[in-house]
Amino acid sequence: MGLLGSLGLKPGGCACKSKARMMDEWGVEGTERNREMVVDWLREEQGKRGWLEYFRAAAGAVRGGLVLALNPLDPAPGLLDEALRRARRQSPTTSKAAVTDAPATTT
Repeated sequence: MGLLGSLGLKPGGCACKSKARMMDEWGVEGTERNREMVVDWLREEQGKRGWLEYFRAAAGAVRGGLVLALNPLDPAPGLLDEALRRARRQSPTTSKAAVTDAPATTT
């Protein structure tokens, strides 16, 4: 389960999967270099979600132990930090920074 899935959010109606693939191609270092852009993507998607999803994600953050890592007024930077931390832990040499549940695909 990806980070957003652990918060009870489901990607849909967005370009989340293609953006996750792009971050996978960049790896951790490339995603960090493009941090502002990625945080902007997350904020843009957050703006499309309603209050119900916001509270669902907040409850998921409490259940998942992320409540202290995320700023409730601007969770996007903390989400990216957590995704990068998980990617580094998963595979230090070939880290993928997937924020969504989207599997990486090869073309």
